[in-house]
Amino acid sequence: MWEEKIHIRVNDQNPIVLGLAPLLGIGKTIKGLLGNQKHLSTKDKLSLIPFFLNGFKDYLTSSDKLDTYSIKEYADKYGVTSRAFHYLIVPLSSGIYFLPPARYSAYVFFGLFAPGIPKF
Repeated sequence: MWEEKIHIRVNDQNPIVLGLAPLLGIGKTIKGLLGNQKHLSTKDKLSLIPFFLNGFKDYLTSSDKLDTYSIKEYADKYGVTSRAFHYLIVPLSSGIYFLPPARYSAYVFFGLFAPGIPKF
């Protein structure tokens, strides 16, 4: 099931809320992109777009290549800002796999989201 938004808690403060359904929930997506500036700037959020788009593309077209990168290496390759990496990628990946993003491949990470690609 594809979720329309994600809530990220930072230091017991109000959560960062990001919209994840650009076609069906365009308002939530825009609000998430422009809001939540205290922890993540628009630049931080936009730095995730090439990371995820290329990750999904590589997952579908060249999974062997994707398996040679750790999540950290792949994020660095596509210019994910340190704040976006720290506040989004680390909690998401560590919360699912119980390992830091430098310890497993990008293929494993994107494989988790692959079934949701058609619903995106």
